[in-house]
Amino acid sequence: MSSRYYETYSLLCQQIKVTKYIQENIGTASFASDGYKITFNAETTSTTIFTSIKKYLDDNLYTVEEKILFIENLIPFVKHFDSAITNRMVERKKNCTPEDPSILEYDKAIESFTKAKELLTAHFTDYFDSLISLKEKSTEQINTKISNRNTNDDIHTLDVNDFFEQIEEGEITKIEIHNTVEKITSDFKPEKLKILLADFEFYLHNSKEEKDAEYSSDDIFKEMEKWKKQGKEIPYKKYFFPVKNEEGKLVRSSEETKILDKEKLLYEYDFFTCYQFKNFLITEINKRVKSPEPPAKIATSAKFHSFKYKKFNNSQDLLKKLFSSLKSKGFIAKDTDLKDFKKIFSGEAIEKPVVWTGNKSELCYFIKQLATEQNKVEDLKFKHWEVATICFVYPNNKGIDRDQLKGQKAPATAKTIETIVGSL
Repeated sequence: MSSRYYETYSLLCQQIKVTKYIQENIGTASFASDGYKITFNAETTSTTIFTSIKKYLDDNLYTVEEKILFIENLIPFVKHFDSAITNRMVERKKNCTPEDPSILEYDKAIESFTKAKELLTAHFTDYFDSLISLKEKSTEQINTKISNRNTNDDIHTLDVNDFFEQIEEGEITKIEIHNTVEKITSDFKPEKLKILLADFEFYLHNSKEEKDAEYSSDDIFKEMEKWKKQGKEIPYKKYFFPVKNEEGKLVRSSEETKILDKEKLLYEYDFFTCYQFKNFLITEINKRVKSPEPPAKIATSAKFHSFKYKKFNNSQDLLKKLFSSLKSKGFIAKDTDLKDFKKIFSGEAIEKPVVWTGNKSELCYFIKQLATEQNKVEDLKFKHWEVATICFVYPNNKGIDRDQLKGQKAPATAKTIETIVGSL
């Protein structure tokens, strides 16, 4: 490991040594005559740690590729965020009498640390996904200098970033936007509109990153207090996590976990004109494309072509049971061939994707159960969404959009899917 990465890992280790971090930054713990007490806020903890690590990477000018590599190696540390202190609390509980009020405090603390770990995982997973998307979009960038072929026009070259900045600042009219896009895309050619859209999403992502950096943790907390005093509901994005026991076994259906929506809290309308322009481009693309093409299979740096069931070589009967259950519940097409179904769990390149007849949220939940919550397949290094788009299609061979898939809420059939996957 280079000194550049070692320095950052040292910072991380300091951040996630739980006891030291609590004492200095997060909460207070005391051992009074009436037992053990702790004040600990899972949301504050996870946000502070994530923000400090992200700021360090940004301040030290890590490239997108370096950030991806770092976050990929960071997750194992995050998964053990709560281990040391919760293990100590479990041991202390064993020494308590049944009527000891400290037991309740220990339980509350263990629950808070577990939640902080889950929030941290969600923060870094979401950040990792955004970095992957950013890397993919950056490869599609067109030349930012576009020559104006009309020699009679006053503008002979157009800097696309300047054009984007004018849109963000609201310094350009709708007719000027229309005419400029018309020139850039050679009279609204769909393929060029798509490239322009990818470029603008790249620009918008960077602008929002810069905007986030303007706010400290204190700024965020002050704004939250302001909203509370005004009687406004604090905006959160919703995630779902399974509830597991100390042995790591699923004990009940996923619970909703909230992560602060900083854009809505701090600068909800700052990028309004950007979203208008993005919608304009999407509308123009849809006008000119008769039917959506299945998304191209994403080439990844890893060697993943399909899911690899951990017991693939010696539990074919369990795969057959999974196949039958998904069919009977209407999640996959009735005419699905068992051979094709088994192939998507072989880890090898597939010949024919499986048609998913359930809805998007059900497919999303099925993939989460397989890859991250019940861990029935081998580690895909955060590529499970890309692999899902390779292994499954919707009816009529309609391709699956990775970004739309991964943001779905838990479906009404969540418990059924958990049971089906749990049978593997």
